[in-house]
Amino acid sequence: MVEPAHIRPPKYTELTSKWLRFVWKSSTGKTDVWEIRAKQGDILLGLVKWYGPFRAYSFFPEPNTVYEKTCVTNIAFFLVRLMDERKAAKAPKQVKVFYPLEEKKPCTSS
Repeated sequence: MVEPAHIRPPKYTELTSKWLRFVWKSSTGKTDVWEIRAKQGDILLGLVKWYGPFRAYSFFPEPNTVYEKTCVTNIAFFLVRLMDERKAAKAPKQVKVFYPLEEKKPCTSS
């Protein structure tokens, strides 16, 4: 049985940087929703989701969270990656760009 598009995860469900985890949460059918969590303590820092007025993925921080330059840079790289993947899906001949985030494949049983 094929899962409906709105609950099917993307090709990867987690990316990591030095201090952050980017965890796939759900899909609206056209766009994905991601949680950004601190590696230390697994604290939810905010969500990345589509923001229509900007026509782009955007970061929605949780209240009372503070970010230093490395975390902000990693979040920006993640937003660029999502937008590049979205554009590449429409025009698959584009060149891939390097992003300093590690992909973690979902677990599968053998």
